[in-house]
Amino acid sequence: MLTHAELAAAPAPSGPPENWSLLTMAKASFDPERSGDLVVLIKPRILGQPSEGYTAGHGTPWDYDRRVPILFWRKGLTHFEQPQGVETVDILPTLAAQIGLAVPKTEIDGRCLDLSIGATDSCAAK
Repeated sequence: MLTHAELAAAPAPSGPPENWSLLTMAKASFDPERSGDLVVLIKPRILGQPSEGYTAGHGTPWDYDRRVPILFWRKGLTHFEQPQGVETVDILPTLAAQIGLAVPKTEIDGRCLDLSIGATDSCAAK
């Protein structure tokens, strides 16, 4: 369990999400004006089907519940799986690089994802 005060005092999340602690995961969903006084983080995989008598929920901190696939496709793009965590803010710089649009890194959040296997820098402006 984490209290409102603990979450408010915690540093903002940074770095790849797969390296975040439970406190960091909870902080990422915390809003000081709207969040409750107490956050309870359940053990992984204890929620089941409501028809089986389990309590259903949404948004647990565990990877199986918070990670969503993202797919980039274009003609000639070789299939591969990105090993690092991806965030929605990574979409803009990635697509901008694919069409050769220069986007100043200091003006946006997110990072360009390498969409080419073995590419030295597929994110450099074309």
